[in-house]
Amino acid sequence: MKEWIDRALVPSAPHLRVFADPQSKLELAESRKLSIGGLEECDGCAGGIGIFLSVENHGGIAAEPDDLMEIVHTRSRVKSSWAGTNLDTGNAHTDDLCTDLARCVPYGVLRASTRCILTLLRIMGA
Repeated sequence: MKEWIDRALVPSAPHLRVFADPQSKLELAESRKLSIGGLEECDGCAGGIGIFLSVENHGGIAAEPDDLMEIVHTRSRVKSSWAGTNLDTGNAHTDDLCTDLARCVPYGVLRASTRCILTLLRIMGA
């Protein structure tokens, strides 16, 4: 991840999309622990050059809102002000989509798209 943080700096990217472990071989708790540890380890590197690390809800241990929040919620799990969520609404497959998105939006890294999602949720009555 550190190599990609440096690469993101070249085009002045505001954030680096991070995919959590697909949990192919590890227990969920171990996989989550490693993902959180990796984010914490890279926090100083990314924050030092102004790049946010955004964990995407793209399968694996971050596919469901509860699991994604377990990794990034309030920066209490990942002790970082440079980590958050990158919500891909196309990856959201829950029974209560509006409620689940509303829970994750406050931790979104891309503020412009976060505002758009909040507006849509308000329009939809969530």
